[in-house]
Amino acid sequence: MRRILVSLGRRMIAARDGAAAIEFAFLAPIMVAMFFGAIELSFAVTTERRVAQVAGSTGDLVARADRTINVSEVTDIMQIGTYLLDSASIAPLRIEISNVTSSPTDRRNTTEAWRCVFVGGTQQTTCTCPNVRFDIPEGLIGANDSVVVVKATYAYKPLGFGKILSEDGIPFETVRYLKPRTQSAKLRFSNNTVC
Repeated sequence: MRRILVSLGRRMIAARDGAAAIEFAFLAPIMVAMFFGAIELSFAVTTERRVAQVAGSTGDLVARADRTINVSEVTDIMQIGTYLLDSASIAPLRIEISNVTSSPTDRRNTTEAWRCVFVGGTQQTTCTCPNVRFDIPEGLIGANDSVVVVKATYAYKPLGFGKILSEDGIPFETVRYLKPRTQSAKLRFSNNTVC
């Protein structure tokens, strides 16, 4: 009996018939997870780049405005931003555009002359004239100058690993500062009031 067991043991140790199948069984789940992870990463990077493009493009179009820009024009510009996202859902998109001006005597005394906020879920644009202090990075504008500030945010929800990574999504945020082409554009509301 002992001889039979020793012989059987030696044959089992020497046998290599199923080794590849067992190795594949160990590696297959890792390879599949890496494959889907790479796809998810490419979607996330593409969406983040598109959010940056939304911020840059909408800000550039507002910075091109000459003297006055209507609320309806700002709304249309922000709608263009939704098209730049292409196949991504626009519900978690938020675009904030502000016109920040400096004092005629002090470049550090900056105020937010007007502000428009677009919320993708409702596709509504709200514009206000807050006229409050607005801090910007040092050296962007001089005295009696202005800058268009655009902040685009997007809560990216991963396709496959969404529950694992984040319940609310991964926040992407891009802020752009653009100089107006001519002078600071005033915002004109539908009732012809200007700020």
